[in-house]
Amino acid sequence: MSTNHTLFQSLKKHFSFNKPRLKVLSCLIIGVIRTRDVNLVKLCSYQTSNATDESQYRKLQRFFKLWQFEWKESARLTLSKVKKPALGYTLAMDRTNWKFGKTHINILTLGIVIGKVSMPLVWITLPQTTKRGNSNTKQRISLMNKALKVLPAKDIHALTLDREFNGCQWLKWLDDKEVGYVLRLRKNTQVSGKAAKNYRSTRKVKVAEKKENIWPSTLFWLQVYPQG
Repeated sequence: MSTNHTLFQSLKKHFSFNKPRLKVLSCLIIGVIRTRDVNLVKLCSYQTSNATDESQYRKLQRFFKLWQFEWKESARLTLSKVKKPALGYTLAMDRTNWKFGKTHINILTLGIVIGKVSMPLVWITLPQTTKRGNSNTKQRISLMNKALKVLPAKDIHALTLDREFNGCQWLKWLDDKEVGYVLRLRKNTQVSGKAAKNYRSTRKVKVAEKKENIWPSTLFWLQVYPQG
């Protein structure tokens, strides 16, 4: 059985689109792995067809122009390939900001942490008017709501957040959804009336039926898990 056919059968279990487009996707994935490139001129030779390279190139152009992934199917495929740890998945929220010509592309992403890397699960594109590129509470909640449609809160061990993802309304929303989180803090951030730097690594303070742990470093981390 060819590699293309094996991959096609695996993708078929998760995606609902038609056979020709699924075949194109299978060949694209194999082409990117083998060439380590995303140049369509190179990838068109990996399409399983007797058509000319020029025809194959136009087919790939149409593929990217006309076809949209169903995000739920893509997310469930990702989850099916990552075994859930005993304590649940560790997630990471982050942004990536880059330019295509003069256009800024700012993507807010939620990924599954696997060792030292994070595999994207769901994401949203932030508007051009986003202040300083940072996301706001509404956008973060929108992203998490997408994730919770395919990954229940009980299967999430912790959501890791850098300091730009602070905010009372946002963190309270996570509490209400029973999503545990680990948030990076500045050392002068007030936690239960004290600066984070005053907490020792072994200190545990019970606040609002949750556990709080502060680790000393240049920037501190606040770890909160819902009880149970």
